[in-house]
Amino acid sequence: YTTISVGYHYNYWEFRKTFGSTNSHMPYVNISQQIGPQWEVSLLGGILRQESQGLNVVEIDPAVAAIIGRTTGIETFYSVSYLPNLQLRATRQLRRGNITFDVGQTVNAGNGLLLTARFQTAGVTYHHAVSRTVGVDFGLAHSRLSSLAFDAGRLEQTIAHFSVNYALTRQWHVNMQAQYRRSEADLTVFRRNASRLAIGLTYSP
Repeated sequence: YTTISVGYHYNYWEFRKTFGSTNSHMPYVNISQQIGPQWEVSLLGGILRQESQGLNVVEIDPAVAAIIGRTTGIETFYSVSYLPNLQLRATRQLRRGNITFDVGQTVNAGNGLLLTARFQTAGVTYHHAVSRTVGVDFGLAHSRLSSLAFDAGRLEQTIAHFSVNYALTRQWHVNMQAQYRRSEADLTVFRRNASRLAIGLTYSP
């Protein structure tokens, strides 16, 4: 069977402690197709219109810089961009779990340094039901964040994660997740490896 839906997203981001904001408008179409008993594929596509304003660092003319003693200055900018918004997902059902492939491109608020950024990602996740009460997940994803307002470089991250979910009862679950993250920025000498372990208790009525 095939499922088709249409929609519209509006986002407004205002950046605190600095001058700047972004408006984004995105109409989209989402198509989901069941291919046989095992595969399901979905595609979301749309056009995103983005208006941004903020501050940018610029170089000052050497003659002026010699007088005022500064080589850079700050100017305001205003920009309008049209970008594709795409998300593709394919899921295959297995005997005791499923595997999902994701790839996409969208726009988000950034990370505090890269304000209003293009976000590109690709990843794969595998879920396996060990028993009626225990499930495990393995995942690997790579993402790229790049500023749309000005050339501030890009931040790339690779994340590998493993999680275990144990059902104490029908409503209560114990969750454990281990994650390894590698981050790298191309305009600075920034490379960082980090790991995280989280344990939680969830309730779902």
